[in-house]
Amino acid sequence: MWAAVVVAVLAAGIAVVAVNRAPIAEKLVRGQLAEMGLGGSNLEITRLTPWRVEVRNLATGPAGTARIARLGMDLTWPSWTAPKVGALSLEGVQLSLAIKGGTVNWGDLMPLFADGGTGGGALALPEITLTDTLIDIAHAGGPTTLSLMDVALAPQAGGGLVLKQALVDIVHPLAQATIRLTGHRAKGGQVALDIVVEGGQGSLGGGSVAHFSGPMSISGDLSNPLNMDATAAFSIEGLRGPMQLRGGGNVKAKMKGGVAHWELDLVESSRGLLVNAAGQASLAGKSTRKVTSVMAKIEAPDLETLGVVGLSGRATVKLDTDLVLVQPEPVWASIFSPLPVWVELDAADVRYPGFEGPWNIWAKAQVDYSKDDLVIRLNEDASVSGKPLGGQVEARLAGGLELGLIPLRLKKINAEKIRLKLDRADVAGASFDGPLALEVVPGGSGTITFTEGVATKLDMKYRMTSPSASARFGGRMAVLRTARVTGGVTVTVPPAGPPDVRLTLAGLDAHLPDLDIEAEGLSLTATGQGAANAAWNLQAAAKTLRHTAAAPFAVTAKGRWSPRKWDVEGTLRQDRSGLIASFAANETTRTKAGSGRVDMVPLNLAGIDGGVHAITPLLTPFIKSITGTVQASAITEWDKTGLRPIQVTGSLRGAGITPAPALLPPAAKGFVAGFSSLAAEFSLPPGDPAAGTGTFAVTGGNLQLGPTQATGISGRVQLEHLWPPVSPPGQEVVIEQVVAALPAADGRLRFQILGPSSIKVERAELAGIGGRIWAEDMAIRDGVPPERMTLHVDGVGLGDLAAQMNIPGLKAEGKLSGRIPVKLGEGGTVAIRGGLLTSQGKGLLAFKSPTRPMPGQAPEGGRIDMVLDILEDLRFDGMTLTLDGDAQKDVQIQAHVQGRNPKIQEGRPVDLTVNLTGNIGQAIQAELRNFDIRGLAGAK
Repeated sequence: MWAAVVVAVLAAGIAVVAVNRAPIAEKLVRGQLAEMGLGGSNLEITRLTPWRVEVRNLATGPAGTARIARLGMDLTWPSWTAPKVGALSLEGVQLSLAIKGGTVNWGDLMPLFADGGTGGGALALPEITLTDTLIDIAHAGGPTTLSLMDVALAPQAGGGLVLKQALVDIVHPLAQATIRLTGHRAKGGQVALDIVVEGGQGSLGGGSVAHFSGPMSISGDLSNPLNMDATAAFSIEGLRGPMQLRGGGNVKAKMKGGVAHWELDLVESSRGLLVNAAGQASLAGKSTRKVTSVMAKIEAPDLETLGVVGLSGRATVKLDTDLVLVQPEPVWASIFSPLPVWVELDAADVRYPGFEGPWNIWAKAQVDYSKDDLVIRLNEDASVSGKPLGGQVEARLAGGLELGLIPLRLKKINAEKIRLKLDRADVAGASFDGPLALEVVPGGSGTITFTEGVATKLDMKYRMTSPSASARFGGRMAVLRTARVTGGVTVTVPPAGPPDVRLTLAGLDAHLPDLDIEAEGLSLTATGQGAANAAWNLQAAAKTLRHTAAAPFAVTAKGRWSPRKWDVEGTLRQDRSGLIASFAANETTRTKAGSGRVDMVPLNLAGIDGGVHAITPLLTPFIKSITGTVQASAITEWDKTGLRPIQVTGSLRGAGITPAPALLPPAAKGFVAGFSSLAAEFSLPPGDPAAGTGTFAVTGGNLQLGPTQATGISGRVQLEHLWPPVSPPGQEVVIEQVVAALPAADGRLRFQILGPSSIKVERAELAGIGGRIWAEDMAIRDGVPPERMTLHVDGVGLGDLAAQMNIPGLKAEGKLSGRIPVKLGEGGTVAIRGGLLTSQGKGLLAFKSPTRPMPGQAPEGGRIDMVLDILEDLRFDGMTLTLDGDAQKDVQIQAHVQGRNPKIQEGRPVDLTVNLTGNIGQAIQAELRNFDIRGLAGAK
């Protein structure tokens, strides 16, 4: 504009030149230029003709806002008084401008803008060219230098201007670029420019761009650039940012009415990150503090590219914040300004060593940062979900944390409620099925303070909010009732070394339906270090442990777990009976080999209220009562293949046993037993303990059945199936003495057990009455004795038999052998059918009755007298006895004796037959009425 003013000023001088008065014209031109503020100490008019004007070293005022190395004009004269400029050229132009408060300070160029910038002239200027032009602009954003090359301008009437072309280099402290411009300036001073950035580079904050290019357009008042309208679209290459970010992309911007909008799409080349951002800023107004809003999305399609060893997955981060672009004084600010950032993280399929995944993470937080601190507050509950142990885990967290930035360290955690939910987990061969819900609450105020990045103590409480869950291990299932479960987590950090961790759990109930075990009030305390491969010390207890096989127990245990092995030991206590048992177990992790044992403290059953039934109700169908001292132990081993059979040993000493009445057949009612010692050994398969094997060893045993009793019983019985009990053939028991109507000793019973109430007697043998009595091949099935059996008699002494009968005046000598068939009927009846005993050789039968009537007074007279006389000293050569009848009622006995009495008829041989009838059973009961077994409790 001011170039047109120069033309108008010079017009008068040129007119003088036209009438050949050049000196006057030059003086006139210099004067007019001085009045317009144009001059300079070195100003030189090198040419002044009607057709050409050239001026060198032109400057504006004393400040020198503008300097022109050479100004040249070509003139034409359409009329004598109004020359026309055909062309204007400027070379070596230097401008120094200042922009302050959003307004251009033209300095000593202001006189050129009088009268609308025309100087009052109305000269039409067709074109202005500028070469080698340098413009320095000072403003709050930093000094800017414009280097104009090959500029072509076409002035318009009324102060307008058309920019036909321009090639400009722009240099700013934050950027530099080469641009091409076209456009125009309207009469009122408004401009409209179309710009193509051919190449540029710049930096802002911690980032830089190696190359950017693209078109843009600007329109508005140059004197107030922040209120101009503009659009731009740039491609970016060689972008560098913090943390070695590298990449490129596209940037779009639009400014209208003092409000700028921008969009950014970048690809981070080294990590494959995708960055999308947008924002807007209000640039109008006098304030130099300009703020832009930022909404950004950063996508990481593959987290492995981040360079964290073992990290994989994908993630998206969304940012929403404001950035300060212009600080009050006086330079462009760093983007790291203390304004809050809203961050949303969405990560999927995340995997990291030590945290079995994959994991999904979502969090939305407000981040406040300053020069030294970074504060993160969760706006909503963050969620973490994954499948770390074969099932779905979900967690919801609330709270925040505070970080120190230089150096990076944790300063504070504001913990709030944490909710966990687990639907399934597989751990060390065990599986858990939920849902299992957990609520964790920080202790105290919920604030955890860290010193030098380390907290001295962390205390958290938790409770289960789900009613139940199930667990499976070793082929067994457990139902966990969790509604009352509470506990805590305490972490204590020492000055050096890993932190100490304490975990507690209480109020857990469990039911193992496969084993019919019910546990109530389970509690656990675990202490260890929060480090890899650390060992843990464990303490556990159960208030009540129930099983149908035993009365309730209380359990306490302690142990130690490490990645290499675990071991545990503890005590079982039964309050009602006073029973105490210790247990121990261990396992090596690598081989899965382990062992366990249980040892019972000897217990005197006599002092227990309820007797043995206070220990276990399982004996009720079999045992009425037991006295004595009982002790038992069990041991087992296992490996990768499974649990081996459980080996059980037990003993019962000084005992008396009364079987349950329902267990015995009618004939055995009232049976009782006693033992000096009863030892047992069992081998129990873990899947079916009843199918195990066992051995019983008896010493000092006593048995009583009604008036019959056996003492000194000893033997060893082997079972090849515990229940129902089955033994191999040939089991044997020795009986020292049998006390009955006819006492016996040296008894021996060989048998085979076939069930709870079934036994096969291979041979039952007794020594008594001077000989032996035995029976063979008898079977008791389901408590029912055999219908028939045969008693074998060998060498029974008549003298012993007579002594046991204790009949006054009876004396006998000799031996009897034979067999007695017996039929056993209902109700315990015993019928003898065709029993036959014969003498072995000669013998003596002498009977002198102390109550014999006087001769001749007997009912049958002399015949009876004769028989009694013969029986006083009957020496027989042979004798036979036949027996028939009910052994408990009347038995018919016929004695056939062949012999002689030396005193009768000179020893004449006689053949005597005697028929006897009587109740032998009553006689036997009378003999045994007052008998008892010493030391046998409960005998009646």
